[in-house]
Amino acid sequence: MTPGSVYIWFANKEELFRAVLESALGAQIHSNADFTAAQKLLVEAYYASWRDPAAREMLAPRMREHYAMYYRIIASAQEDKSISAEIDTHMLASLMLAIPTGLALIQMAGVPRPDDISWLEIAGRLNRSLHQPL
Repeated sequence: MTPGSVYIWFANKEELFRAVLESALGAQIHSNADFTAAQKLLVEAYYASWRDPAAREMLAPRMREHYAMYYRIIASAQEDKSISAEIDTHMLASLMLAIPTGLALIQMAGVPRPDDISWLEIAGRLNRSLHQPL
């Protein structure tokens, strides 16, 4: 596509960015709505790690990788000042890992999944609090 043809559909770069972001978020919300085999396997892996020392030893590197992904994202956001550097990176990474894992666990136990729209207020408040100094 040429830049001119893009502006037929979008008035400016901000409008284009919003459309791309909305599309990406919509796809993520759609994929999160499906309780997948991957979520079940993740919960099973954590359970096996808790119950079986041999499984823990085998799975620990992957579990640390999962945590490290959150840690890197948060550390990067702190470096570019998107998140306050005063917030403990380890604690926030642990929380961000615990939320989807915990939700998958309670959903497996029969607790209904919250509507995606209900996360907006919580996410907004969390976002604002992460930007404020302690």
